[in-house]
Amino acid sequence: GAGQQFAAQHRPARAHGQELRPDAPPGTDLDGPCRLCRDNPVSDRRWVPCDGCGAHVHHVCAMYNHLQASGRPFFCQAEHCERMRMLAGAPQSRSAGAQSHALLETSLASYLSFRARKACEQGESVHVRVLADQVHTSRSGEPYRAKSIFVFQAVEGGLKGADVVVCGLFLHEYAESKSVHVQCLDSNPLYSSNSQLEGERRQHLLTTVVISYIEFAKDLGYERVTVRVPPPTDDASCLFSARSFSVRLRACVHLARWYSQLAHRCHKAGLASGVRSGRTVESVDFPGAVLSSEEVAAECAFFQMLERGEGSAAVQEAAKAERFLILHIASSADMPRSIVEPPSMLPESFASSREAFVRACVEDGLRFHQLPLAQYATMMLVYRLLVLQHHRASLLCREGPGPHMGSEDTQEVQSRREEAGGGGGLAG
Repeated sequence: GAGQQFAAQHRPARAHGQELRPDAPPGTDLDGPCRLCRDNPVSDRRWVPCDGCGAHVHHVCAMYNHLQASGRPFFCQAEHCERMRMLAGAPQSRSAGAQSHALLETSLASYLSFRARKACEQGESVHVRVLADQVHTSRSGEPYRAKSIFVFQAVEGGLKGADVVVCGLFLHEYAESKSVHVQCLDSNPLYSSNSQLEGERRQHLLTTVVISYIEFAKDLGYERVTVRVPPPTDDASCLFSARSFSVRLRACVHLARWYSQLAHRCHKAGLASGVRSGRTVESVDFPGAVLSSEEVAAECAFFQMLERGEGSAAVQEAAKAERFLILHIASSADMPRSIVEPPSMLPESFASSREAFVRACVEDGLRFHQLPLAQYATMMLVYRLLVLQHHRASLLCREGPGPHMGSEDTQEVQSRREEAGGGGGLAG
């Protein structure tokens, strides 16, 4: 399952499509540190040789993008190699690479970014982007728009100018029933030495993004938001790192409380007219059709565990958590009667679903449990998205404005195409 795949990531593994250099020096410990990470070793089996001195360094440590650097010389940071790099006109080693601000910015992303920056002390370093927006059909036959929203931020102590994806949010918007289902919300590990302070800031950032999205949904005409907190038996609920059963237990209880506090905050502020929460689908008349077959299976496994009397006191605490929540958005006189959104200009990608995102990270060996790994993974993910968006923009520009696409949209596509730039080919 996805959980087993994630667990495998924590063992050094050859990344999909990235072969180890066959000319690595004999006797090199492929799992050991390179010259750039001797003081703080990084686990990475992808090595690239310097074309100046021949020394091998990790892809992660050099922020080496093999998709973009095909055919280009690579030089490490040694003084004489740096001079050779400048003469050759090669890209600088350990540069931030592809950055999230260059990704297409939708109206929703612009609004969420504005609210996030306003709420954060280091607001200018926060970028929120909608990475996917595709139409699918639920098990009940109702169409919905599947959106993925990711938050990027520069992390203290990291490479200057480099982004780190700090959280991902997957949503299903049902226009016919005017309902939004929050399928997944996950955050990557904390990297600061002051984890308590960083944790408080991260919580504040996530709260701001989710509440701001609910405000945006209200303006579109949505009337309710449904949330299901994954039980500890759902090992596919994690986006960025594998978590043990005991960690998922604690996360289940914590996330249920966090959503409850968020919902009551919305109610107190007048954004919600009512909130219902319960331990089971039946207790709150939760729309079970929004759950996937895998999510239903995870729920069944959890309840079977409880029926057999298995588990510790922590399992019983998770059983008491009100994991199913329905938030009714407060109506207003100016709310639209029907929900109308323009078709998405975003291409289908690995960010189109939670499962596809996890699979892409596993196949490309992208990990987030150390800050250098997270910076490298973010750079590679953003680069892949930029290439896809560049291709999509090229097609739209050749086709010209459609019935739903005005001149302003065309200009935005052209602008983003210039920001995305060219680069090497991309598989998948």
